[in-house]
Amino acid sequence: MSKKREVELARRSFSRIRLIHEELDRLGADASARHSSIMSKGSFLAVAAGVVIAATSSRLWEVQPIVGLAALVLACLALVGSALALRPGQRIELLPQRLADKYVDSQLTAATVERQLVLDKAHVLVAREGDLKNRSLLVSTGFVLLILSTTALCITFSFETLGGT
Repeated sequence: MSKKREVELARRSFSRIRLIHEELDRLGADASARHSSIMSKGSFLAVAAGVVIAATSSRLWEVQPIVGLAALVLACLALVGSALALRPGQRIELLPQRLADKYVDSQLTAATVERQLVLDKAHVLVAREGDLKNRSLLVSTGFVLLILSTTALCITFSFETLGGT
């Protein structure tokens, strides 16, 4: 293979890796935005579940108390879901000191380091996506439980108000 051909292939490879870097950066920014959204929704869920818990436990339900108890249990489970979703997690990102230790005194070429960084970013994004999926599942499940809890509370309140049995 001619020297000119090798240089052209290396340039194309470097250009491809640059494009991948840019796309991974965009995906990382998107993951950060979704993480913030999940945290906001989890916080709202915690507050809403607390309100339902307070409303459910504010009085002794005499008519259909099992439905009132179900509302309390479901709201508590929704609160647990939000607490798990909001828990501090392991920091999932490239660590600056690790990168410096790994590459500053390395004998690797710039192209090889570039390839390694792309792979490292991809692994980080896969881990972040998994964490986001788990947290969003907890929040979604919590909202379903909150809806069921609120429905049970409304049923209990209706029975109490209308005097049904």
